[in-house]
Amino acid sequence: MLARLRASIKTVAILFDRHQEAINRASDLAQGRRQEYEDVRKTFVRIAQVARIAAKDGKLSHAPDPLPRVSTTQFVDIAQIILKGVVPYADVLEDYGFPAHVLHELPRRLAALDHSNTDRWLATNTHSAANDAIRRVLREGDDAVVALMTNLSQTPGVSPRIVAELREARRVGRPRTVRPRRARRVTARR
Repeated sequence: MLARLRASIKTVAILFDRHQEAINRASDLAQGRRQEYEDVRKTFVRIAQVARIAAKDGKLSHAPDPLPRVSTTQFVDIAQIILKGVVPYADVLEDYGFPAHVLHELPRRLAALDHSNTDRWLATNTHSAANDAIRRVLREGDDAVVALMTNLSQTPGVSPRIVAELREARRVGRPRTVRPRRARRVTARR
């Protein structure tokens, strides 16, 4: 049982490192994704503004609406549709001051945004899976501690203090406290 407990402790340490790496990676990816989302969204706002001016002048039949704030996946899908409709008129937008290279870079930027969203999702799932594995291994360690406590409590001459220390060692994490319930406020209806 002692070997099982030691293995559990080592496994938890390894899993915790994976868990922390996944949390940090997901956070970094989310921050990068948010920044790229905002940058690409601003580009599409500029496209809509320039296209609206060109449509007023009769150079375009219609102007795309600015992209709404939606999930990254929806954003990429809508942006690709708008981009397909705008690319044939790149020369008109360029005549109104919109840089052509920005329009040509958008497919790559949208692909990168979609890729970063997928990477963030994978990192979040890795964090969640590591968290579940940590719980499972901690339960296995608890079982080993219970078995050791049982063996030691039934062995003559063993100090009860050792059993108490093992019981204390099982308590991992923050202590749970019971919060007092708030009294409900009763208000009179008029």
